[in-house]
Amino acid sequence: MNPEAKLVFIHQRNSWYLPYALYQSRYISPDSEVVLIGESKYPDVTCVSLDRLADCAQAKEFRTNYVHMSSNPAWYELICFLRWFYLLEYMRSSRVQSVLYLDSDVLLFSSMKDLARQSTSLGAGVARGACLFHQGRGTAGISYWTQEGLHNFCQCLLNCYRQKEKITLLQDIWQRFVTTGTPGGICDMTPISLFYSPDADSLADLARIEGGVFDCGINVSSNYVENEYVMRRGMKKMIFRDRIPYFEKNDTSRTIVRAHALHFQGEAKGDMPLYYTGGCFKDKMLHDLKGFVYRLRRDIRGKKF
Repeated sequence: MNPEAKLVFIHQRNSWYLPYALYQSRYISPDSEVVLIGESKYPDVTCVSLDRLADCAQAKEFRTNYVHMSSNPAWYELICFLRWFYLLEYMRSSRVQSVLYLDSDVLLFSSMKDLARQSTSLGAGVARGACLFHQGRGTAGISYWTQEGLHNFCQCLLNCYRQKEKITLLQDIWQRFVTTGTPGGICDMTPISLFYSPDADSLADLARIEGGVFDCGINVSSNYVENEYVMRRGMKKMIFRDRIPYFEKNDTSRTIVRAHALHFQGEAKGDMPLYYTGGCFKDKMLHDLKGFVYRLRRDIRGKKF
């Protein structure tokens, strides 16, 4: 990994939890530029308008060819696909060579300098990019990209809806969801699982980085393997040392493993203020209150996650 890689978020709305992700990254990696691609503006964050990236040629082609195959809303799945074309256009137009992409519900706990020192264990694939392979399924909510790697991935996404054999494969997968009544379907991560392999040096696997782990989801025990970490009250058990979280291995060793980032997916977003270790930001008390109300409503419903 490049220690000078920019930390990039893509988020269209002004969600109450977004500042926690932005300013945690600013705090933990002070030498890195934090970039928000969206329509909101935040002090000390480089804000790039999504509108100026949305009309790039590849995004237009993908919109034209896209076939919706998911139980999730079409607009949601399409946005998830298009974000990679927007990110590539940003990198090209701003002459950015490498980025660490973070979903807007991720709290970062390691600086880019620390990550660069430890990423030598990832092998040749990291020269192009790296994402998490969660039990063999690719997920890029936390992912590292060079221009070359992201260009290749975007070409892969385009080919999924250009080439008949790939469309047929996606349709077959979608039909299995329909037949079994399983929620979900074809998403932007499906091509990573199908056409990329960390063993082929196309993408490195962040789940295999030495000296720590990138969290696939705070509300599941698995990360690289099933039932990997100890759970407590619906979340991975966390032990904080010097304001850095560690997970506990769910085996006889009870080894603790540093968490480079925590991913608060779904209703776990309500807990982001509780684990935020960054500084104060504008209207933080109001955001803290919104987080409290979010957790209260969630717990009243009896559904923590």
